Amino acid sequence: MDWDTNVQSYLALFSADLLEELRPKVCPICHWEGFQQKHARFTRGLQTLSEFLTITILRFFCKSCKETHSVMPSFCRPKHTIANEVQEVVIARLDSGEPLKAAGKEICPGVTIDKKTVRRWKTFWTTTMVKQEGVFVGQALTLLPALVLPVGEAKKAVADSLFKWLSYIRRQLSGVFGNFDSAGLFTLLLRLHLSMALSSGP
Repeated sequence: MDWDTNVQSYLALFSADLLEELRPKVCPICHWEGFQQKHARFTRGLQTLSEFLTITILRFFCKSCKETHSVMPSFCRPKHTIANEVQEVVIARLDSGEPLKAAGKEICPGVTIDKKTVRRWKTFWTTTMVKQEGVFVGQALTLLPALVLPVGEAKKAVADSLFKWLSYIRRQLSGVFGNFDSAGLFTLLLRLHLSMALSSGP
């Protein structure tokens, strides 16, 4: 199920009371593999490209380290109220040459992102893309061994920036695996980052 990368699927879980799907199998704090007990829940506003939504976040208690932790979907960053899809559109505008102020203007109905926020997003996502590029490309080739990626001048013709390059790879995967259509590049990168952090252990 793609609840982790798709806000509509996530909301559907709550409406159908299928919350067991959200129970983590590993504690993200101590990395203990064991039953995580439901502890609490809270709501958060989330601005998507089309509307402002209220989502529910579940919290769980780890019997090993005695700590509580939230299960955050990867379509939004922790402590952020603006979805990755919105941030990705802003960064795409910057990548195409728009200045900071223009890139965040009227990004979705009635919403303009201030220049300082756009600058922070640029710093975060640029760093994330640089760190995750190798793993992202490797996983793409694992999923689709027949994938042929251009190199040298052919690569520059396809994508003249890291953002365009990773977006190009995601589109190739989407052409074969339809489920990639529901997850943007930034959501996939964040999901990859979180899974790597979890598997690295203490």
